[in-house]
Amino acid sequence: MANKQGTNTKQENKKKVTKITMKTNFSSPIKPSKKQKVSTWGNYIDVYESLVAPIVIVVATRMDKPEGSFITPMVRAFNEDDSGNLSSKWKILAFLSRKNTESTVEDGVRNAMLKGSASGYEWEAIVGFVDRNKDNAKDVGMNIAAEFSSFSKNDRQLKGIPFIFRDVHNTDNPLALNQYLLDDDCTYVLKRCYQENTKDEITEDEEIMKDFFGSSTVGKAALNKITQEVWDNMD
Repeated sequence: MANKQGTNTKQENKKKVTKITMKTNFSSPIKPSKKQKVSTWGNYIDVYESLVAPIVIVVATRMDKPEGSFITPMVRAFNEDDSGNLSSKWKILAFLSRKNTESTVEDGVRNAMLKGSASGYEWEAIVGFVDRNKDNAKDVGMNIAAEFSSFSKNDRQLKGIPFIFRDVHNTDNPLALNQYLLDDDCTYVLKRCYQENTKDEITEDEEIMKDFFGSSTVGKAALNKITQEVWDNMD
């Protein structure tokens, strides 16, 4: 009885070996797998936080090179829309000139426009606005990417080229607005943000000067260049 139980135990401990048979009769040839190509047909949308809480700077960049995207049809449609519907729909305040931050005062071109390295075309800065009660910078960027892609599908020049949201930058360290825009354009945005205040009231507010121009010295110099008549007629 004991021997029989030992025999059973040995049998149970034996590993079952599955016979593996290689297939030698293939009904079809093996075709090489297709490598997925990374698309360079399109544009990226990046958002940059600024010290001016409701304002973000949005930049459209070509996928294939460090150049500004071709968005002239959008700019034209936006400027021709007197109703303001596109501004609300796109969450865009203005299309302005992107600043070349590598230029210096010593160069005499501190307010130079940033241009593409190859084409030399101006690289626009899209001024977006954020309703902080219900949106954030990412929401604005994704909305602009979606709206531009939709616009592109119906434009004969753009021919459906897509716009893809990529990222939000400077969230933890937002910069003064004039790190992205020319000083004159900062003044324009400033007027739009504080339409109920006088130029003198704004000029004396150190915090506002810092948020828009980086310092009260630069801010006051920019505003003092503008006559009261010009200020009053700014839209």
